[in-house]
Amino acid sequence: MTRVITSPADSELNLDPLPEREVVEGGREAMTFINAEAEDGACRSGLWSCPVGTYRFFFPYEEHTYIIEGKVEVIDDLHGKVTHVLGPGDMAFFPVGSKTVWKIVEPLKKFFVMRD
Repeated sequence: MTRVITSPADSELNLDPLPEREVVEGGREAMTFINAEAEDGACRSGLWSCPVGTYRFFFPYEEHTYIIEGKVEVIDDLHGKVTHVLGPGDMAFFPVGSKTVWKIVEPLKKFFVMRD
């Protein structure tokens, strides 16, 4: 059965520590709130936040991202180390296989949609 799922803008995020291998510099205290997940588990959306620091992220899924607050410099490791600076209102798409370094300059909060 199809149903509409909603969540308040101030939904509480839960501690979701980053793996040590992803932390270059900074803390592991990422927070996540999953708003919805497809019945087959292949697609999910929610909120994610992370403190200031530098992190390595590999994307085994595709992700659409909308920055709500904070500032991040995303370095595309696979395509000439191009740097993308994102802040509130900016959007990004990370295709499957993206390899990135995130330099979070201001505490970050984003909305995301992930699809396997």
